[in-house]
Parts: sequence; structure tokens; C-alpha cells
Amino acid sequence: MWPIYRTLSRGMCACGIGVLVQACQPGSDQVTKKALEDLQQDVRALEAQVARHEESLDDYGDRLIHLEVEADNSAQVSATEGTFAIAKTEFGPISVSIKEAVPYVDGYRLRVQLGNLTSAELQRVSLKVAWGPPRSSKQFKGDAAGWRKAQHTKEFALTKPLQPGAFNSAEVVLSPAASEDLGQLTVTVSASGVALRRN
Repeated sequence: MWPIYRTLSRGMCACGIGVLVQACQPGSDQVTKKALEDLQQDVRALEAQVARHEESLDDYGDRLIHLEVEADNSAQVSATEGTFAIAKTEFGPISVSIKEAVPYVDGYRLRVQLGNLTSAELQRVSLKVAWGPPRSSKQFKGDAAGWRKAQHTKEFALTKPLQPGAFNSAEVVLSPAASEDLGQLTVTVSASGVALRRN
């Protein structure tokens, strides 16, 4: 538990004891009322301080997640908003977007569009997809580590190479998954082979 909560508990106990002692003394109604008002004011101030700390933790958590995605050369996309992003492979960049999301058993089947922005055919391609509850969920406020633990990860081997200078489609099934889990997907693309056209 955070030190600030321990401070809050100790402060409330100390003030509460003081209020009880004063309440036992003759003519203490006015003093008790003032002590209660002071206590309520202290609690409000501490609650505001806690809220500011939570916001700061959320900001740092979001920055850390963004840096991790960049360091992993991944693309962060949404299946609900039609966004696209660039994933980096050792052979060059790949654009990633989700063109379709259809309920499938206890999850969703996605049609992923991969734009091979290189002039080479990429072979033996795999996708690693991470999905789960959105970072903005109230349950993960100030808890980036908890959000990470709630994410699912699965790797998919594509059956066809990515043709150069073209969009390529691939299907993946995310399971288990709910509709709210599709708003923030992290996709990593890797290839272990490359082929160039001969003149």
C-alpha cells in the first residue's frame, strides 16, 4: 500500500481519537464540529493528492508502454477504429491494419492487411499479436504492470510470403477475446527469408 494511504489512515485515527477525547469534555460540541470540519478538509486534500499521483503514474506507464512498443519494432493498431501503423523487420518496414473483425467461438477472427513496403518478397513470415483490456480501463488506473499481465499473446505463422510493394492479407484468431479487447492491438512482424526478383 502506498505511503500516502498509510499517512491517511494514521491521520484519520489521530484526528478521530482527538475528536472522541474532546467530545467527552463539557461544552465541547463546538470544538468537536470544528475538529470534524478540519478532518474532512484533510481527507479531501489527501484524496486530491492521491488522484494527482495516480495521474502521474498513468502518464509514466503510458510512456513506458510506448517506448516498449518502439523498442520491439511493433505496430500498435485498433480493430475498432481502422487505424494503421508501421512494424519494422530486419528487411524493412511493413504497414499493419485490421480490415475485418468477426466474432468466432470465444474470440474474434481478424483479417490483417500487411503492406510490404520493400522491393523484396518476405518469406517465412510470422505475426505476434498481443491483445487484452484497454489501457484506459478504470481497473488499470495507475497500474501499467497490471495491464501488462492482463494481455494475451499469440504467434501465428503465415502460409504465404509477403509480396513486394503490395498489400497482403492474413487471418488470425484471437481467443479468448471480447470486443473491448480489440481497441489496442500490438503486432510484431518477423521474417526469416527474403527473395529478390532477377532482371
